Amino acid sequence: MAIDPHDPELVQLRRTNQMLQQRVKQAERIRKQWSEMVVKLQQSHDREKLISQQLAEKEAFLSSITASMDEGVYALNREGELTFMNPKAEQLLGWRQEELLGENVHDIIHSHSSDHSGGESSECLILQTIAKGESYAVDKDWFQAKDETVFPVALFSSPLIERGQCSGAVAVFRDIRKELETKQRLVESEKMASLGGMVAGVAHEVNTPIGIGVTGITHLTEETRQFQRAFEAGELTKQGLSSYLSTVSESAEIVFSNLRRAADLISDFKKVAVNQSLAECEPFLLKRHIEQLLLTLKPRLAEQEVEISVICPEQLQIESDAGALSQILTNLVENSLIHAYPAGESGAFLIRLQYIGHPGDLADEIELSYWDDGRGMPEESRLHIFEPFFTTRRNEGGSGLGMQIVYNLVVHRLQGAINVWSEPGEGTHFTIHFPLGACPEE
Repeated sequence: MAIDPHDPELVQLRRTNQMLQQRVKQAERIRKQWSEMVVKLQQSHDREKLISQQLAEKEAFLSSITASMDEGVYALNREGELTFMNPKAEQLLGWRQEELLGENVHDIIHSHSSDHSGGESSECLILQTIAKGESYAVDKDWFQAKDETVFPVALFSSPLIERGQCSGAVAVFRDIRKELETKQRLVESEKMASLGGMVAGVAHEVNTPIGIGVTGITHLTEETRQFQRAFEAGELTKQGLSSYLSTVSESAEIVFSNLRRAADLISDFKKVAVNQSLAECEPFLLKRHIEQLLLTLKPRLAEQEVEISVICPEQLQIESDAGALSQILTNLVENSLIHAYPAGESGAFLIRLQYIGHPGDLADEIELSYWDDGRGMPEESRLHIFEPFFTTRRNEGGSGLGMQIVYNLVVHRLQGAINVWSEPGEGTHFTIHFPLGACPEE
């Protein structure tokens, strides 16, 4: 029996077969796609696992670094809430990380003065780092520990950047109590050394007139004994009396003039010594004041055969902190004597002061220029000369505070500015400008 190709059942069977073949092919494609997706998912999972492992390793590495640091470190999110604190920060602040997580630590630990008075959050450099995305550093700030102890810190803050946006900040701080105590002791030591040098200088200067006075009195005593013996023996003559009276007059004049000289030296020394120890605003003649100071430094200058010249109008009078000016010049001279000349080499210093008037509202000022003709210094030393503890003679006992004291006195006590110029072999030149009526800050 012949098969009718147009038989409806046969036609339907062919269609069904074609449909099944298409479904099989579609299922195969889906199976392949699914297999590829499974492979990709597995690869993605492996990558995420690897990334998570690497992140964990990096976090562990960073944690080990911050744990070994001798500075306190903590991190804040964009809202200023604590997200991390290292062990040193916990030790210094007395808080555990768990106690402060999610807290606004500015209100808890950040004080702006030693009397526990907190400051506005707008003044907080760490919060400014978050707001502006900029790094800040401050040499002295104040933190408050859990036991309400307020202590000074040196502080640095840096923004945390994610996808180009600031997401928080990290703060690094260091307890500087011991540093400040050491610095203060060294500053006082420098001042005492300076005063000691002045005492030695005055003792040397006073010794000469006192010695001459003693010699005069000794001579007069011997002449008086001879006169008394001649008088008791009845051998006194008119010529002998006249000679004795002449000796008395001369000896008295020598003793008086030299004792007056010694008294003037001691008086000058007292003025300089008191001026250096007190921050007092008073009127004084500049040239006279400097000459009194240099008199106390004369023996120190003579040791190295250094000559010093002063150029200043005789009647130039100012109202300022005389003690600060004395300390500044003493430290400048001492710095030159120590650093400017090799052992046994002589030199010359020049101090020039002049009045500079300004029109309008600008305050009139004094320009003080100080030169030495010594060996000078390289640019690296010049750039760091006013930094505390910077010295090129540390192995020879230099503290590195002499010029830092000069800088502080000029800026804070005289309310002025100081600059220095120097090149190797060309000497050193300091220029100081300060207001004509510069009184010390309270």
